[in-house]
Amino acid sequence: MDFFIKLLFQHWSFNPYLIAVIGLFFLTEYRGYRYLRSQDKFDLAAKLPKRTSLSSRFLIFIAGGSVLLLILISPLNYWAGYYFWVHMIQHIFLMLVSPFLIVVSAPWSIMYWGLPSQWRYRLRRNFSKSQLGTTLRAIGRIAISPKVAIGLFSITMILWMVPSLFDLAMENPVIGFYGMDLSMFIVGILLFSSVLGIDYPHWPQSSPSGQIAGLMVPAVVMWMIAIVIGMFGQHNWYSCYAHLPGITMSSYGSQQIGAAELWVCGDFSLTPALDLVVKRFLYREEMLLKQQDRELSLLTNLTNKN
Repeated sequence: MDFFIKLLFQHWSFNPYLIAVIGLFFLTEYRGYRYLRSQDKFDLAAKLPKRTSLSSRFLIFIAGGSVLLLILISPLNYWAGYYFWVHMIQHIFLMLVSPFLIVVSAPWSIMYWGLPSQWRYRLRRNFSKSQLGTTLRAIGRIAISPKVAIGLFSITMILWMVPSLFDLAMENPVIGFYGMDLSMFIVGILLFSSVLGIDYPHWPQSSPSGQIAGLMVPAVVMWMIAIVIGMFGQHNWYSCYAHLPGITMSSYGSQQIGAAELWVCGDFSLTPALDLVVKRFLYREEMLLKQQDRELSLLTNLTNKN
C-alpha cells in the first residue's frame, strides 16, 4: 500500500507556465459555456445540431485538457525518465488521447464567446477582413488537409524515436517540452482536426478516404516503429535509459514493453475516432436516403395529380 501511495503522491512537478496556459483556456471555455447557456445562443453561435449537448462538449474539453496537464506534471512524467515503457504511455496520451478529446469537443466556438466583447469584435474584424486573417485561414486549411496532417504526424512520431533525438530531448528539459511534447500534441490536434473536423460533428473538409487514411496511416506507422524497436532491435537503443541506478528492469526489456504498447494501445486509442467517423458517415447516408424518399414521394404526388 505504501508503494502505491508513493506512486500517487510523490514526484509531482510544478510548471507554472503550463498550468497558467491550460487554466486560461479552461476559464475562457467556462465563460463561453456560461454565456451561451444564459443567452440561449448555442445553436446559432456554435452552428451545431441540437442533439449535440453543450454541457457534454464542455466536460469533454475539460477532460482533454486535464489529461494533457496530468501527463506532464504527474508522477507519470517523472517515471518516464526511468522507464521507456512509461514514456510510451505518455506519448500515446500526448499524441492521441488528449488531442482526440479536445477536437471532438469542438471548443473553438464556445471559447470565442468566452472572450471579452471588445476582443471578440477585434478578432472578428481582423480575422475576417485583414490580409493576415486570410493568410492564417489558408495556412489552417493546409495544415488540417489529410496529406499534410498525416505527414506531419507520422514524421514527428518517427523523428522523436530516433535514438540521438530521443536522448537529446530526455537530457534537455527545454527541448523535451517545447520540442518533443509540444510538437506531438500539436500534430495530434491537426490529425484529429483533419479526421473529425474543427467543428465536429459537422463533416470536415477531408473526404471519407482522407478520414480513413488519417486513422490507418498513423496505425501503420506505430506498427512499423513497434516492429523495429521491439523485434529487430536486439539491444537498448536509448542511452538515457542505460545504467540507471535503482532500476531492476533491463532497459531492453522496457523497450520491448514500450513497443508492445505502441502496437496495441496506440492503435486502440484510434478506435473511438474511427467509430465516430463511421457513425457520421452512416448518419449522412441515412439523411440522404430520407431526402431522396421525400423527393420521390413529392414527385409521385405531382404525377398522380396530373
